[in-house]
Amino acid sequence: MFGLDQQVLAALPELGHGLLVTLSLTVQAALLSLVMGQLGCFLQLRRAWFWRALGRLYVSLMRGTPAIVQLFVVFFTLPRLGLGGHPMLAAVLAIGCNSGAYVAEILRVNQSLVTRGQREAARTLGLNRLLTWWYVINPQVMRASLPMLVNEFTILLA
Repeated sequence: MFGLDQQVLAALPELGHGLLVTLSLTVQAALLSLVMGQLGCFLQLRRAWFWRALGRLYVSLMRGTPAIVQLFVVFFTLPRLGLGGHPMLAAVLAIGCNSGAYVAEILRVNQSLVTRGQREAARTLGLNRLLTWWYVINPQVMRASLPMLVNEFTILLA
């Protein structure tokens, strides 16, 4: 009869594989959520009502529906798009897009740290809105948002 320590040793290869799959899913979903969060935040801060409404719709839809429902929708929609049979892809897309809405809100809240004078200085230097966002606003917002982003990515791991 196996003792508890022998059972744990026998299960170590499977536990190691599960750990690698979990870490892979977490890293991929975190990268997707950063991209989607940046896009969602950028859209919400646009002046044109259409883009602002599109960004808010994304955030409201992703934060307003349960993640398991989003996972089911993505998993059962992928075969209709010709990408069926890839549960890892469905998980990364669903979890990454869900987390991206929270990242968008984290980044949007920290926009107030960048003063109007810094934005005007960037415009004076000839930077358009996208370059101002990328070189002036985004580095400061990411630095200020780091504790909250670490918290969000810890939630992804759990």
